[in-house]
Amino acid sequence: SEDEELLKNYNNILDSIHLKEKVSEAFKWARLYGGSIIILGAFDGQELSKPLAVKGIKKFESLKVVPRPNIQFGSMKFQTNPNEARFGEVEYYPVEFKVGNSFQMVDVHWSRVIEIHSIKLPNTGNGNILNEYRFWGLPVLQRVRDRLADLGASFGSISQLMQELCVGKFKLDGLAEMMSVPDGEKLIQNRLQAMDLMKSCFHSIMLDSGDDYIRDTLSLGGVSEVLYQFMTVISSSTGYPMTRLFGISPGGLNSTGDSDTYSYYDMVKAKQELELKPVLRRIMSVISES
Repeated sequence: SEDEELLKNYNNILDSIHLKEKVSEAFKWARLYGGSIIILGAFDGQELSKPLAVKGIKKFESLKVVPRPNIQFGSMKFQTNPNEARFGEVEYYPVEFKVGNSFQMVDVHWSRVIEIHSIKLPNTGNGNILNEYRFWGLPVLQRVRDRLADLGASFGSISQLMQELCVGKFKLDGLAEMMSVPDGEKLIQNRLQAMDLMKSCFHSIMLDSGDDYIRDTLSLGGVSEVLYQFMTVISSSTGYPMTRLFGISPGGLNSTGDSDTYSYYDMVKAKQELELKPVLRRIMSVISES
């Protein structure tokens, strides 16, 4: 039927432009850098700096994803005429493309671009936030960077503690006298080496009557609770449940983590409606009109 043939044509176009992979890539770059754009690779016989002639599209070739660092914010051209419908919005995006071993700057008209923003910020105020981030949004890692650094430092500290988990203490009779004579340090080293050799060979240590050996064991009690609190703060900052972000089972009696999972699904559904759906609708509208 005609409907089946039309659906087949749509699926062929969506498969050829790798819709799922490119849209997913765009949102990932936006979360990492604060923003990204998708350039509609529709062949209409015009340059990228010209408005997209939808009715003149002969082929929908690709979706080109460009992360924020490759878009020169300082060279963006905004609509400054208050009588225009796009007043205050971007007219041209200066995009840096890598061609071989060099980079080429190209102005892309807004009609060929889909903007994707990360964590949006208010456009007012005299804070220390750069205007570029006020336009695109903050990277997701920005609000958890300090917490991630604290967690990494904690694991590094634990690694150092593991090396000092058991510390041996030697009490040598006449240590001060040995240190005061020439080559005293060498005598002490030789004595300790002999003790270590005995321990390695016979699993025992020979000591003088005035010597003593003590092994101190460091307690790691409470460390896991501290790490868990760091992970909880990171989880709350990202919106991902602990079971999904760190693969940790929920603690407490009769805890299943279902409430966290449902909240996460609600967040995903909201992002699909507010962020993903407009992008797909724009792409499908261009394909339909062409």
